[in-house]
Amino acid sequence: MPPVLGGGCLSRYDLDALGPESGTDYAEAQQLLELSRQSVALSND
Repeated sequence: MPPVLGGGCLSRYDLDALGPESGTDYAEAQQLLELSRQSVALSND
């Protein structure tokens, strides 16, 4: 488990400590973001 900052409802993972060994390597993130933006743009038309 990566280190956590804060506590209670404000706790979050320390982003500086995350890396591929933490399971944070998500190569398709950019593609997913673009698909999401396209979907939002189409729904706003």
